[in-house]
Amino acid sequence: MKQAPIDRLAFLPTYSDIRHGSLVLGGKSLVIFLVKTGIQQHYARIDIDYSSIDSIITGKTRNRSTVSFTLLQAPTFSTFELAEDENDENDPGFTSSNHFDNAMSKLSLEGRTPMVMPRSARRIRTCGLNMNHQVVAGSCFVYQVFLVDPNDINLIHDTLDNTHGTPAWLWNPAPERRRYDFYTEFHNLVTELANPEGAGTMPFGVLYQLQRLAQNGLLSPKAVKELIPPVKKLCKQFNRVALAEGIRELSKILPQPGPDVEAKMFLVSNLIDIIKKKATMFKMQSSEYAHADLYPHLIMVHKVTITPTATYLEGPDVDVQNRVTRKHPNNADYFMRVTFADEDGQPTHLPHYINGSEIYQKRFANVLNGSINVAGRHFVILGWSHSSLRTRQCWFAAPFVQQGHLVSARQVIQELGDFSAIRCPAKCAARIGQTFSDSTDTITIEPNFVKFIPDIERNGRVFSDGVGQISLSILQKVWKEFRQSRRSHATIVQIRYQGSKGILALNPKLEGDSLQLRKSMDKFPGSRDATLEICGASYKKLPMYMNRQLIKILEDMGSRPTAFIDLQDQVVRKLSFITTHPINAARFLEQNMIGKAARVSRLIRAMNSINLNFYDDKFLRDVVEMAAILQVRDLKHRARIPLEKGVTLYGTIDETGLLKEREIYVPTRDVGGKLEVLTGKCMVTRSLALHPGDVQLVEAVAVPPDSPLYKLHNCVVFSQQGERDLPSMLSGGDLDGDLYNVIFEPSIWPKKQFDPADYARVPAVDIGRPVEVKDMTDFFLTFMETDQLGYICNTHLQVADQMADGTLNPSCLKLAEMASTAVDFSKTGVAVDMSQMPKDFNRRAKPDFMASAPRLIMQGGVSIENLAMIDDNENDPVSALDPSSRPTTYYRSQKVLGHLYRNIDETKFLQDIRHRHASDQSLMKRAWSYCNRETKTIQWAYQLEIARNIRAAYESHLIDTLYQFAPNPRDPLSELEVFAGTILGKSGDMPNGRVRQYNMDMKAKADRDVQYIVEWILRDEPRDDSASDDGYEEDYYPDDDDDVQQYNYIPDDGDVLGAGYAEDYMGEAFEDMPLGGTDEALERSLACFYVAVNESGMVVPKLGPLKSFAYVAAAVCLQEVEKFREMATQNCSLPPSSTDETMSINKGLVYKDMHPHGYNENNNLNSPLRDPAAQNSYNPRHTPSNADEAGRATSLQQDPTLSHELATQTIPLKYAGAAQMKMAVSKDEDVRDLGWGQAPSPAPLIGGLDNEHVWMLIRRFNKQTYHVKEIIAPPPGGLDMNVADQDEFSPDKLRSSVERLYMTVIISLIGSGKHVARLRSWRETRRTTYFASAYALAWILDMIMPLILTTVIVLIVYPPARPILFPPAPIAIVDGSTGGVKKPKAGVLGSTDSATGAPEHYKGEAVESEASHFVNGIAHVALSSAVGKHPADDRGAEDAAPSDSVPDPSALVKGAASARATAHAGSTNHDHDKAKVPMETAIWNKTRPVLHGINDVSDTFERFANALSPVPPFPRDTARFRLAAVIAPLLAVSLVTSNYMFMKGLSFGVGFGFFGDPVIQRGVVWLNKNYPNWPQLLEIRYTLLKGVPTNAQLTLTLLRIGEANHAPIPPPPRGEGAPPSAPTDLTTGDLDSHDADAPLGASPAEIAAAATHDPSHPHETTGNDIDSAKSHAHGKKGARILGFFKSSLRTTVETAIGADKLKAKVGSEHAKSRLGAIPHTNHDALVSGPTDFRARYNGKKGHVYLSTRATIPCVSFTTNSGIEMIGATERETLHPVWSIAVADISELKKVGGFGWKTRLVVGWALDKEVADGLEIVERSGKVWRITAVPLRDELFNRVVSMGGQKWESW
Repeated sequence: MKQAPIDRLAFLPTYSDIRHGSLVLGGKSLVIFLVKTGIQQHYARIDIDYSSIDSIITGKTRNRSTVSFTLLQAPTFSTFELAEDENDENDPGFTSSNHFDNAMSKLSLEGRTPMVMPRSARRIRTCGLNMNHQVVAGSCFVYQVFLVDPNDINLIHDTLDNTHGTPAWLWNPAPERRRYDFYTEFHNLVTELANPEGAGTMPFGVLYQLQRLAQNGLLSPKAVKELIPPVKKLCKQFNRVALAEGIRELSKILPQPGPDVEAKMFLVSNLIDIIKKKATMFKMQSSEYAHADLYPHLIMVHKVTITPTATYLEGPDVDVQNRVTRKHPNNADYFMRVTFADEDGQPTHLPHYINGSEIYQKRFANVLNGSINVAGRHFVILGWSHSSLRTRQCWFAAPFVQQGHLVSARQVIQELGDFSAIRCPAKCAARIGQTFSDSTDTITIEPNFVKFIPDIERNGRVFSDGVGQISLSILQKVWKEFRQSRRSHATIVQIRYQGSKGILALNPKLEGDSLQLRKSMDKFPGSRDATLEICGASYKKLPMYMNRQLIKILEDMGSRPTAFIDLQDQVVRKLSFITTHPINAARFLEQNMIGKAARVSRLIRAMNSINLNFYDDKFLRDVVEMAAILQVRDLKHRARIPLEKGVTLYGTIDETGLLKEREIYVPTRDVGGKLEVLTGKCMVTRSLALHPGDVQLVEAVAVPPDSPLYKLHNCVVFSQQGERDLPSMLSGGDLDGDLYNVIFEPSIWPKKQFDPADYARVPAVDIGRPVEVKDMTDFFLTFMETDQLGYICNTHLQVADQMADGTLNPSCLKLAEMASTAVDFSKTGVAVDMSQMPKDFNRRAKPDFMASAPRLIMQGGVSIENLAMIDDNENDPVSALDPSSRPTTYYRSQKVLGHLYRNIDETKFLQDIRHRHASDQSLMKRAWSYCNRETKTIQWAYQLEIARNIRAAYESHLIDTLYQFAPNPRDPLSELEVFAGTILGKSGDMPNGRVRQYNMDMKAKADRDVQYIVEWILRDEPRDDSASDDGYEEDYYPDDDDDVQQYNYIPDDGDVLGAGYAEDYMGEAFEDMPLGGTDEALERSLACFYVAVNESGMVVPKLGPLKSFAYVAAAVCLQEVEKFREMATQNCSLPPSSTDETMSINKGLVYKDMHPHGYNENNNLNSPLRDPAAQNSYNPRHTPSNADEAGRATSLQQDPTLSHELATQTIPLKYAGAAQMKMAVSKDEDVRDLGWGQAPSPAPLIGGLDNEHVWMLIRRFNKQTYHVKEIIAPPPGGLDMNVADQDEFSPDKLRSSVERLYMTVIISLIGSGKHVARLRSWRETRRTTYFASAYALAWILDMIMPLILTTVIVLIVYPPARPILFPPAPIAIVDGSTGGVKKPKAGVLGSTDSATGAPEHYKGEAVESEASHFVNGIAHVALSSAVGKHPADDRGAEDAAPSDSVPDPSALVKGAASARATAHAGSTNHDHDKAKVPMETAIWNKTRPVLHGINDVSDTFERFANALSPVPPFPRDTARFRLAAVIAPLLAVSLVTSNYMFMKGLSFGVGFGFFGDPVIQRGVVWLNKNYPNWPQLLEIRYTLLKGVPTNAQLTLTLLRIGEANHAPIPPPPRGEGAPPSAPTDLTTGDLDSHDADAPLGASPAEIAAAATHDPSHPHETTGNDIDSAKSHAHGKKGARILGFFKSSLRTTVETAIGADKLKAKVGSEHAKSRLGAIPHTNHDALVSGPTDFRARYNGKKGHVYLSTRATIPCVSFTTNSGIEMIGATERETLHPVWSIAVADISELKKVGGFGWKTRLVVGWALDKEVADGLEIVERSGKVWRITAVPLRDELFNRVVSMGGQKWESW
């Protein structure tokens, strides 16, 4: 679009192509094909991405339908070559070029007739359609297409409407005028700008901006030329900077020409008015120039972008100084930073099927070997740093006069040093590039203080490569100048000095000013510069992030795959909490350094303190959500997982020789000065890690305090010992500035490590003569064109996933070697040989984790585009046009990276964090109202003008950032992107390396700008008080794009990233900067806040008015107001602040340091929360009224047992489960519901313990625990819930005890027996050989007992030895006689810990079922126990129950036994048998000791098991080491004791025990008299196993943990239906082998056959009785009889239930207790909890509800039927029938809903569960009995674990 008559704009063609062609609309882009003609002998193709289209206009011109595309950037152009002799006769549709033409003509507008291009058609990327078009291609962005058939316009409309991603089209028949000669007009303009007697007299900055308007396509050259005379006049009115910035501002507000733009906007007079206005508004103090003046390390630099079509002028922008620019500070205008990129701003990477020689060898080469002409200045190539080579950037310079001499680019280079001896162009460029490294600070060091010392060399390797020493005296000067070190004194600095580069480490032994460099640091001679340039320093430890390549290597090294998922889950869990409370969000922003300079986190905290929630503000809400989802996307698509137990540090050498080989020293120091030396086993690696040996296992050690190494910190010190230096083993690292990752995370510790790579050094290219400039530019071109590092690295990732041996596969090893060559390409000039690329993998198939990420869309907030995982290129008509571009398919990776990828649903995450309703209130206005009200006495209006200037400066800086870092300058970033520090761009894809670099640059600039503004508000004058923005790359791996891969900078050769560009490693400047300034800071902040809220700010085209200044001003103002209130409070009492009288305190889940932390009623994070049980009327410090009260606890914290202490301890978030997180709950809830009555949550309830284990413990606790009583005295051993000595006996208890004995002891003995069978079988040959050899050797040496004791100690102390000595195997699959594999008795291996292998829904169910059947199968031993019978349980006092007419099964058996006795001759008459009753009585009386004995055996066994394998939260090592300490003396004794002495002692002991009874008895009497409790002292549970829990005590502790954190553990889930018959998945934890043995000596096929379900496999049964019982005839007959009785009993039971209802109405207490015991459906039992439980009291329906919010936590009963529907706050207003304080409960007892017989009858006849009851006894002795409680066990568990009582089991 160009200027037209005043009323409207018109289309002026600058180039026309009359060839016929076709328009193809694809899924993401469109293509315009042009056929060849007699004049233009080639085919042409124009590719336009939909994201680059600003508008689409359809209309008619000269009666022809047209479609016009207005673009934001130039499209891409290409041609095709189709050689006649290369035509493929078999190519479909193409046998010659004529067929190609025919196919082109057949293309429909929407591509419905797919065209398959011939493979002989070679696509060539060009700079335009032809030479004439190339002149305008980069400056003219409107393309108009004429349709041959006018009716096709309707088809175009339909296609555009149905194509995703295209902008809405407009119908506007714009008039066309004559052709415009762009080339001539532009040539005339440039000539005029260079005319020294005309426009050339204007300042260069002004000329630069004028040429930019035309060259960037913003205005026509003719229009710009018309601007020259008036602008020349303005030069007298404005200074050069103001006028240049005025023209630059014009470019930002010029609209994209279109039908909605008025033509008068482009009138010269109007344009001049805008320039004058902007120049008038310009203030140096508000501009970027002020930054360059304020911060010495910054400079204003012009920037140019070279694309295939154009040369775009940008800037000037702030950049970081280097040695060259420092040497010429007054001639910055003569230097420019040039970037070579594609049209979209990304590096130019072309697929292999596109020839790019015209782009590289012509277009880019012409620029590099020629010049860039701007306003008469000719800029030529100067050089580039190593990092800028990777980003395709270099420096150009124009000749300038300095001190009366003309200085050219060549002379600039010559002044830097002597490079004449270098014969390799790449190396020469790298050495020159040292001087272009960004450096933040400098100090002067005279050469006489510099000394060169020898390197530490061995075996041809340099151990000290790149590291020197610095004295404390010089380092102190560095601390003074280096801004980061002002707060944290770095002891490692990265430097450039003359021709040397590397790092300097503090050597405290050096005296005075001393700098010691090494030969390996010296890269070129001849430099006379005495400046020590500081490029970076170890001012802080850097975080450690894992990535996909490292994770894959660790997986191949044997790291546990689930550990990575656990680490990922921990991060996601943290992120999920950020919107639950403002404090969480603030902490999250602080930790991720988002909005740090703007004090966003402080703003959120401050608003929260006055009851304003950030979530009610859309802008702040979007910032937080955007930051969170971006981190989640990094976790998903890049596997970028932070490691808390990992650091990233500079590497240096141990100058003292103290460290041994493979030892490192890792001292770290935080910004507060706290020194921490990390020690222990660790992994060390370095990016780029591709070879499995790039990760090495080492030992981190401490050093003596008097060692010089002790003075270092925030570095990793490597040993100088050994055959090879460790850094060289890590991806070929050295010590000249490389960063190393040190990992201490135990969960990902690998099982093995591999030898490091040792590639032969690639010799550098030697051209045999001094290097010329063209040699270096040729290398730059070659590097751009042939650098394949990104492609190699991503291929490595693809191959490693496809191959079973992963990175160990030869193809991966080859790729790692090729990557090493590619890394060195920049120094050696030797490109990698791509013909060596492996071919033994599926190139077209990629793992799902390499798929493109869905786009992030910024439309009314952050949203995620829903894209299919499988690429749709196969059906895309545009993609089909490239014959060599094959569609990529993605498969589900089964490696850990695939699981990590699929473990995160980013869409669901975004939905989950948007859990609360957000209001639309004006939060900033409410915050302003508060500030204004609190400062009514303050006069601030006089600061309004300054405030307006501050706002203008802020928004001016912001607009610069919006345009400067936009992928396309015509399409600025959003304000949210800048504020959140992340560039999404229009595509919204995952950022590649270039975008991530832009992110860091943008974030640094934005933080610097905001800090400048904050300083202005606080002090009325900005000052250089911030730390420099020195940073480091956040990830050193190539990008993961799909096709031609990009990559980020890989630190190499000690190169330095641009200081100021950091993402995660920003300095602490803004965090540590104290708020507070001059006496007028409060007034200025109030004025700024007022202006921000009540006055309009700048408006940005396409974005609207800017709004973020309000948040910056609010943060400062709220802090200043708080300071004002604090000062005022010292003199008078101020009322509490609130923005609204009715506003409630924000409550929710609060994370302090991202660990769960309760948020109390006073909004005071520093005040700890009290446990609900502590908030009652009992004062823990009160004097008890009687002895009985003295030992009673009323809270979890009072006189706690070990169980109570563990329940109330704070667990770090990374280790905590859901029930361990100390979080407050919402005001409508008493507790957090973790899944009561719902599907089980996959999130762990208890950290370190899987949920199925927790549920198994609770299930068994429910069956084991019936009756508990409170004890007063502290329990011996420190744990309560011990079995009482006077424990009651009941058959149910005996049954459960025998079942428990089976599940703990018997199953373990069976397993031990099968281990013995496996050893004896010799099937696992190697393991048995080792055992036999050890035994034989010990036998020969008389060392049997020491061997046994040593083995026991090893098994106790070192748990990893257990699976080595005794590899696990499912019990059911092991044949006890042969030790081999057998078919499980259940016919399928459905469980691994049961004897039969029976299937199960959840862990432990099969064993529990076996235990039940074990008891049922004990014939004639415990019949009464089997049916739950007890003489005392005959409830004769009850009214008639449904079972009264049912015979007693035990009586039937006893009668049958009597009948059998009578039938035998000579039997005694039982009517006169006097032995019957006494014997039966004796048996019942002796069952209590039997029960105690069984329980003691089980308890002891469980304690030993929990001591050897502790379960969280109990200590891990204490009990194990105690056991080992007891055995160790025995081992020592055994070493000096002969067999004879052992047998002699043993026989003496036997004899003394047999014959020494008189002595023993006297000793017992003496002990009883003097030490009455001596028997307890001998019990191992009070000594050796003190503090080790039984399973019941462990379960009680877990339940208490849930209660202590207001998150009761939900009941175990119930399996629906029969367990599946499929075999369980076997892991190495279930089935493993030792060394090379096959598991169980069987093949995988044999194991699979044994484990797989076989319906034909019979259950193993023997005996005639069983066979008879299974008789088919018998089964039919029995079924008929049972069916008859069942039907009759059902009628009887239902009648009795109906009678109970009538009896209850007339007052029968027994009938009332039975009401509701049989629920209508079994589903009714699952609808209550965790705070209210359906129950009955005196027969009345109601709910028992537990209140922890009340002042006195209590258990209450109410008949209110609506309790389930109201919140916890409303429940406090209920009037319960009765209420008991939790602290008053002294006894809990489970009671049955019916007698034992009735339970049997109801359960069988009605197929329903019986709802039992619970008795609650108060300390006063009052009993409360509730009945018909479906969740009786769950209610019991909650009540027993809520308070501080110490229980005893009865």
